[in-house]
Amino acid sequence: MLNTAEITLNGSAVKLRASNWARQLYAEEFQGKLPDPWTGSLDRDGAQLFSSTTKIVHGEDGESSVVVTVPPTAIWPIVWALAAAAGSVEEPYQQWWQAEVRDECPSDGELAEIASVVIDLLMRTFFRDR
Repeated sequence: MLNTAEITLNGSAVKLRASNWARQLYAEEFQGKLPDPWTGSLDRDGAQLFSSTTKIVHGEDGESSVVVTVPPTAIWPIVWALAAAAGSVEEPYQQWWQAEVRDECPSDGELAEIASVVIDLLMRTFFRDR
């Protein structure tokens, strides 16, 4: 499906779904509660994640690649909302974060891969007509 993807978090597959339900979950949990520049709007924060973490690097061979550097705390609220909308997560954000992320935070490479999947999912679902 166009609006689904899967990531691996701590060795487990986690299904993600970008949907209006994900937007609603994200807004209910985070609107007015996140530090600047995050707003609690999945669309705005997804675009912010893309613009603040992604750069295109042109190699000597003429090939381009996308390099993603992610502040670890920036992506987890978005991952939680997308996973909850897909039914992969049932607990509230703080409980999920403490159980899945806090003590076993992925490496920078794994985090970049998760961010790449999340950004691609958001771009092809919410921003494809813009």
